[in-house]
Amino acid sequence: MKNLIRISALFIYFFTISNHMMAQPGKVNSVKKTRTQQKVSKKKVRDHRTKTQTQAPTPGKAKRPKPTPRPPADIPGRYNLPDSFRPSFGQVAVWRLQLRVKTSGYENANSDSELHVQFRNSTSSIYYLDNGGDDREKNKTDVYDILDRNIKTISDIQFIKFTIKGNDGWCFSKIELLVNGAPIPVFKKSFSGKKCIDKNGNPGATYRIAGSELRNSPTWKHSNSNRAIWLPPSIIKRITLENMVESYVGHLMNADPNMKKNDLEYGYKHGRYVEATKKTKNTLHFDLDLKSHYGIDFEVDVDFDLVIKCQNNKLALSAESVKGKADIPILSSILDVFGSCLHKMKMNNFNFGNASLEFCPRVSVTNAGDVKLSL
Repeated sequence: MKNLIRISALFIYFFTISNHMMAQPGKVNSVKKTRTQQKVSKKKVRDHRTKTQTQAPTPGKAKRPKPTPRPPADIPGRYNLPDSFRPSFGQVAVWRLQLRVKTSGYENANSDSELHVQFRNSTSSIYYLDNGGDDREKNKTDVYDILDRNIKTISDIQFIKFTIKGNDGWCFSKIELLVNGAPIPVFKKSFSGKKCIDKNGNPGATYRIAGSELRNSPTWKHSNSNRAIWLPPSIIKRITLENMVESYVGHLMNADPNMKKNDLEYGYKHGRYVEATKKTKNTLHFDLDLKSHYGIDFEVDVDFDLVIKCQNNKLALSAESVKGKADIPILSSILDVFGSCLHKMKMNNFNFGNASLEFCPRVSVTNAGDVKLSL
């Protein structure tokens, strides 16, 4: 009997195991089927998302893309922008202001006296006109860069007023005002007769052009031929910066009492009076050839770096690391004065974009010393 019970128990055990093993393939197939269904479902979700993302936006809801400024072929050295971004003429940012004057051909028309110009009713706007070499010679045309911090837009120009300080009168036949390197002057005036300013003569030591006369000029407005006036530059030539520095230093040597006391002026030219060369990718090194008069002329050499950066959509140019040497030790004190004056030279009115279109270019100085502004 005991053996019979044992045989029955073994039979039941093997029967149970066999049924369990036969049931496993069905369970495995069920799990595989469930996983396959989940993958298909996820694929459908991804396909739906992809389809939704690639669908065209609903008409009327898409934002108008801002234009990308590119250098135009017909206006070299500028970034091209649609006219819809053009400010009014008076609100055009002034990053370069030049005065071009021609001395008359009359006898004694030339002058060695100090001459300054004003564009606003402020003593801080007095700007002396003094380039390297002989200025205002008979039948000669001189171009002066004006670095006046008070002039940020064209509307800041209130008038043009010339004042002569010495007794050597000056006669002129043409006056022109140029803005931002545009080829056409925003104002020009020619004189057919003899027009002079003389401290001891008639009509006096000043000559003034009223603001109303400036604004009535036929070129004091936007035009297709002068479109470059409001477009930001894509490159600033080395010669442009050299001319700006030459004019500003000439102004300082006449306006600053300490420089005037030491009788500083351009002289002992080695190449050009003002020379710039590349130093780093965003820095130009400047060399100035000057002289000081102490009974005899002594050479004064001044060097500084012009660092160029773009911040808040404006190109900032500032003088740093002012150094120099002089022929005699006493003149070394001049360099300290010179350094403090040059640090004030911040040409920071190079604007890029406006409230509707803002961008700041990458600055790179080429081997030729030009400042390239790229996006």
